[in-house]
Order: sequence, then structure tokens, then C-alpha cells
Amino acid sequence: MESTKGEWGHGQVELAIRFAEAVEMGDRHALMKNSIKEIAALNGLMATFMSKHSTDASGSGLHIHTSLWDSAGRKNAFYDSKDEHGMSELMRHFMGGMMHLVKDMQFFYAPTINSYKRYCKQSFAPYNISWGGDNRTVTFRICGHGGGCRIENRIPGADVCSYLALAACLGSGLYGIENELEPIGPFITGDSYAHDSLPELPRNMMTAVKNLDESEPVREIFGDDVVDHYVKVGQWEIEQFLSSVTDWERRKYFELG
Repeated sequence: MESTKGEWGHGQVELAIRFAEAVEMGDRHALMKNSIKEIAALNGLMATFMSKHSTDASGSGLHIHTSLWDSAGRKNAFYDSKDEHGMSELMRHFMGGMMHLVKDMQFFYAPTINSYKRYCKQSFAPYNISWGGDNRTVTFRICGHGGGCRIENRIPGADVCSYLALAACLGSGLYGIENELEPIGPFITGDSYAHDSLPELPRNMMTAVKNLDESEPVREIFGDDVVDHYVKVGQWEIEQFLSSVTDWERRKYFELG
């Protein structure tokens, strides 16, 4: 862990994991979550990493910061001091790929029915496909300068499998470099929620799984076996949810039925 602080919600804590290469970062994240759950249990408590544990509570995200370096690990390939936003051409294409494929990759960032309850306006959580700088309303942020220049992907929730989310970031980013894709929309300095012209993120798991299943780029990146497997995982969860009676249904319909 690099740092920790209290966050907006009741009992909500923000944890920062020190940067590392992708697989090592996945390991660190998995170890962190399991450790917290075990420590809480030993103290008679329960920690949750749900994206939205209560309707009236703040959502919990997992923001992924990504940069690319040369093989010697000495130069950040994302940074260009001559650019207005400090972005190299390679960085623009990398983020372009992440933005263009985000609807197709959404299930890897939001893997449960509950994940999609977090995406709402005026919540500091992502809602549309947007980018900017020090702006908590956008979906992708450009952070730092020099060796610290990086892209922050604010879409994943705290419930995410970090290995899949990291793979989605890298896969879509490299796809963007290969196809020279540009970021979607303008660099936003104000309230991105007010930009109705920007494409919205999928609002439910049904749409996200359908997008994944029908995505030729994601099948090209990960292969049919991987995509077909996770499509089946998503479809199974949807079927389980649709066949279950929820507390919301009981509150709304118990006396009306």
C-alpha cells in the first residue's frame, strides 16, 4: 500500500496501491482485498467491495492508472512536453483505443449486476465516454507529467477482477495504437455530465454482455474462447438475477399484488 485516506461515503476508505507491472499489480490488488476481508473478519467486522452497497450510499470504484515505458524502463512513452496536455501521439492513440472499445469491454470493468448501479450523474462516477485533466466528472483523466504521466481509467468498480480489467485496458489501448484511434470528444474542463452529445456507458449488464458477445475487436484481441467463456458467465448471472425476487420487489409489490 502506498497511501490510505477516508473517502466520501460512511465507512468508505480509499487505498492506493504502489505502481507495478500489470500482472504484479493484479497480484497486489488480489492480496490487498483478501487481506482486508480476513483482518475485518478477525475483528468481528465485514468489509465489502461492492460497487454500490446501498441505494443511498456512495459508489466504490477501482481507478486504474496506466502508462507505457521503453524496454529499459527509463522513458515514459506517454509524455510529450510540447503537447498542450503533455500527451505523446502514442498516448493519444492508446486512450483512443480505450475510449472506442469501452462499451465492448464494459463487462470486464463491471462484472456484476450491482456494478451498473454506480454509474449515475452528479456522483463523481463515470456516466459517459469523456476525457479531461483534473476533473472528477470525466471517465478518463490525464494525470501527472514527465515520468508520472499516465491515463486514469475511472470506469472499473471495486468489485472488479483486476486481472481482467488490466487486460482490457492494455488490450484496448494497444488496439488503439495499432489502428491510430483518437480520443472521443473534446478535452472537458467543466461538467462532463452536462455534455448530452457524448456516448453513454452501458447502464446494465444485459447490454454490456451483448456488446461483448458481438464485438469483433474484442474477439480479435482476446480470442473467441475467452470471449465466449465470459459471455456465458455474464448470461448465467443475468438469468440468476432475473429469476430471483429482490427486496425492492417486495417493498413495491407486496401490498399491491
